[in-house]
Amino acid sequence: MERQVISNLFISELKSILHFDHLFKPLTLFSGLNSTGKSTVIHALRMLFLALKGKEPLINSFGPFEELAFKKQTARSTTNLLHEIVIKSTFSDSNSTTLKLPSGTLEPQDSDRSYIFSYLSANRLGPQLHLPVSYSTDNTFDIGERGEYALDCLATYETLLVPENLIHQSNVGETLKFNVDAWLEIIAPGYKMTITKHTKHDISTATFNDFRPLNVGFGLSYTLPVIIATLGLAALVRSGQERKYIFAVENPEAHLHPKGQTEIGRLLALAAASGLQVLVETHSDYVLDGIRLAIKERELRPEDAVFLFFTLDENRETQVRNISANKQGKLDGWPEGFFDQGRKNKAELAGF
Repeated sequence: MERQVISNLFISELKSILHFDHLFKPLTLFSGLNSTGKSTVIHALRMLFLALKGKEPLINSFGPFEELAFKKQTARSTTNLLHEIVIKSTFSDSNSTTLKLPSGTLEPQDSDRSYIFSYLSANRLGPQLHLPVSYSTDNTFDIGERGEYALDCLATYETLLVPENLIHQSNVGETLKFNVDAWLEIIAPGYKMTITKHTKHDISTATFNDFRPLNVGFGLSYTLPVIIATLGLAALVRSGQERKYIFAVENPEAHLHPKGQTEIGRLLALAAASGLQVLVETHSDYVLDGIRLAIKERELRPEDAVFLFFTLDENRETQVRNISANKQGKLDGWPEGFFDQGRKNKAELAGF
């Protein structure tokens, strides 16, 4: 089984990134302070895969090329370079694709389009009375950037078989629906989800123990698309489709308690071990710990994970440090600002 899709990503002159050239693994984690370039890497991939689909790569909400282009900054001035944004992805089969902006040039023009990039934004929908259904014929398990099609995907693909390593220990079957229910138990024990698809009205609804979503808290609604997408895409990998899947998720920890955050980290690690390439942006040390625990328990090989730590230098240019874990889940470096605030707080409270 191919263990990853993207093996290397190169970006130049995009937002705060002058030069980014890093290896990717089956699980690649982005961390760092706010506005240091983590989301910019995901933005670059979104544009690249839009171009691969034959669509306009510039995303309306981010503005024109002039706003996206790297600007040289000093303490006293900002200079617009306006050269060229370059995004190049090298894949595990050694093929590569390069997107250049503002020309929109894609090289090679006949690039392989069997790569499926699924993106779940941090700006996910909260509790909703109903969600839309999708009649897309693309058959790519598209849950929507805000999770708007999550219920529809689960109702449509509920009988897919998830990879063996993702079958939850409390589960009674191998199907997607059974395992979504089992993993949701971590978030809200005792709640049973029921999904109804109203095709005549183009909506899907969910209840939890017959309660509407607004009456059971934000955690379930924010986490549900993360769980559905992770298990569903991994199930498609198991099904042996020729397509290769990449799942990028921002802040999977939103509205979750620490145990839930840790288990979400472990879930993402298990999915990466099953053949789904996972890219996760997080501000949670618990998500990181869930991944490290999966490595220690031999559920994910240490060489299949990389942690990229983002900072800004004095000129507000993105700098990235690679961090890896050993077989015990211990990291080979712990730079200033990398999930160390808890330790600092405890030291201060203890009077050190």
